[in-house]
Amino acid sequence: MCKTTGAAIVAIGVGLIMVIAFMGVTRRTSRQPVPTHTVIMCFDRSGSARAGLPASVLAAARIMTTLNARHTTVICYRMDRACTEFYAGKPLHSREATTELLIQYLKELPEDMTYPALFWEEMASRFGHLVTPITIVCFTDGENDDQSLESRRAIRDAAAILARNEFLRVMLVGLYPETRKEARNAFAAFGDRLTLTSFNDCQISTPTMTAH
Repeated sequence: MCKTTGAAIVAIGVGLIMVIAFMGVTRRTSRQPVPTHTVIMCFDRSGSARAGLPASVLAAARIMTTLNARHTTVICYRMDRACTEFYAGKPLHSREATTELLIQYLKELPEDMTYPALFWEEMASRFGHLVTPITIVCFTDGENDDQSLESRRAIRDAAAILARNEFLRVMLVGLYPETRKEARNAFAAFGDRLTLTSFNDCQISTPTMTAH
């Protein structure tokens, strides 16, 4: 074999390797990674919201089974006089398992008061710096036993911090008709990323990282 022919074969081989490598990189980079979705569920267990707690549990269990277990983290809180986290992990595999978990932590006698500012301040402190898909679902009647100016301002300020993340949504489930106006005002910074809905209609859509 002459030197010219050998050099040509080597050049062709190198060229094929480069094409194959480029195709492999193109394939890998063309796949858009599925974003990690954090779903936070908060349960108002105050006396006034106690009647709606069974519906909250059933709605949460229904939502849980629709979540992508591989790409979703669920964090659960109960809200009354305090703000208490009681679960963090992957979505549970069935409605029955979710229901059992929620009943275990929500079955205690209700507290007389509810201070929602504590929960929303916790959300702003813990998640306000993130720019990832987050959905906060709060099962509440909307009552606030601290009607002070400071409490209302704390909720609005927390909402403003959270709303900076354009991939964060808030869903308020089970509000009394008379508390809806105040809720809309408090979370006005979210615009159409705020949803006020019923126990039967609440659902979470698959998140994307597409900017608005």
